[in-house]
Amino acid sequence: MGKKYSTTLFLMIFVSLYSFCQGIQIESLNGRLTTSLGMEFSNYLYKEPGFMQETGTRHGFFTEFRLNDFIYSDSFLALQLLYVGRSIDYDGATVSGDLLRITDVEDYYLEGRLLRGTVFLKGGSVELHPYFGIGYRYLYDDLGSTRGPGGYERLQRYIYSPIGIDVIHDCANDFALSLNAEYDLFLWGLNTSGKNLFGDVGENFHQYGGYGFRFSGKIIYKNNRQSTIYLEPFFRYWDITTSEKIYSFVEDKESYTYEPNNFTREYGIQLKLALVMF
Repeated sequence: MGKKYSTTLFLMIFVSLYSFCQGIQIESLNGRLTTSLGMEFSNYLYKEPGFMQETGTRHGFFTEFRLNDFIYSDSFLALQLLYVGRSIDYDGATVSGDLLRITDVEDYYLEGRLLRGTVFLKGGSVELHPYFGIGYRYLYDDLGSTRGPGGYERLQRYIYSPIGIDVIHDCANDFALSLNAEYDLFLWGLNTSGKNLFGDVGENFHQYGGYGFRFSGKIIYKNNRQSTIYLEPFFRYWDITTSEKIYSFVEDKESYTYEPNNFTREYGIQLKLALVMF
């Protein structure tokens, strides 16, 4: 199923469910502190155009701690933690230009986010939850020399500011729908290419340009006053510009190395359970 067809089908289903929800409301999940636990499955692509790409299916684990009525009424503070991993496949080329494919490359990333938001239109059939915050993303990729000629370990670290909104619409029979849209303002990046390529300590490439965005749609089932179940198809995207260049001299000739422009695309589905703590 093509990406364009899948997106169109998802939107048609969501619009149909939204039409079913018109004019009906339920109560929100009660509690000052809620905890969410979940898992996800996704399709992953990392690509440096003209150089290489890594692809594979992934699974991950998610948790969130959300404090409602933080400082003042109808505001919230949320801490989100995400782990996504599983071996992926590398397609690229050697320095001499020979095509190279390596399977089962160890690759994972960790993400932590602290969000601050406000609830508008609370208690109505539609609620708006705009938010902003700070996020940190850490990625490890082990394309070591034992996996192929010239291979090396790679670490990526991003600091960014998520700016987004949740639109929640209540439905009949304890169901609700939610749409999320988010822009990720890229603040700083550091890409470390490992010792197998650059010696014992590796090389650090600073990255200052890029952006990300993500969107999702949640189908929400309120099991009772103390728990809620979420089914959430999602899409995440990063586009990072070329890093700064590091210059060196080889046999009295100046040369340089850098991390090329790259993008990451990930789409999948997340299932999670939210519980009221108090």
